[in-house]
Amino acid sequence: MGGLNYECDTAYALNLVPSEKARVGYLMSFNGLGGLSLKSDIELFNPFNSKSGEVLKGTKVKCVGIVEKFAFGGDVKDPIRIAAYLSTANAAALRGKMTSGVKSTKLKFSFALADYDLDAKAWFEAAIVQGDKKASAAIDTMDGVLQIFCDAEPRRLDPNFDIVFCRMIFQAAPEPKQTSNLRFATGSTQKVVLAWGS
Repeated sequence: MGGLNYECDTAYALNLVPSEKARVGYLMSFNGLGGLSLKSDIELFNPFNSKSGEVLKGTKVKCVGIVEKFAFGGDVKDPIRIAAYLSTANAAALRGKMTSGVKSTKLKFSFALADYDLDAKAWFEAAIVQGDKKASAAIDTMDGVLQIFCDAEPRRLDPNFDIVFCRMIFQAAPEPKQTSNLRFATGSTQKVVLAWGS
């Protein structure tokens, strides 16, 4: 499959307007780096507003972060790069772990991106870890530098809301000898499952 570069509307994720449609993304979980476990402390309305999603079920989404960008080369061994916004509490926990020293690069994380099929007039999950599970990975490195960053300065995602978030970026490579089934879709019926890491 070809490469994927998704940009998500973070302001729309915060303030879903039924008459409008935009791609939204959620960092559902993030655990690892030698004991770090970010909390699902962000609660947002689910664009599906039903139980029709495999991961995005019910009327609310509880997540670790709001995805801004999602990039994946498309090959089973390509890394995944995610930019997302965390609560200030989660950002402080992540920066604290990075400052004190990352004891392990191993990571388990999950994500869910939702988009709208204009032809079918239906929401669909554009990218998920299949089975509502977590992907096994490790933080990638470039020239010996761990590819994980977190801003100290918070910012608003929507001028109409006083809530502030901190931007984080991480790049994860599949963990050796581990596979995770990722499902991607370009419409409500066009889906492909990839055994990431095989």
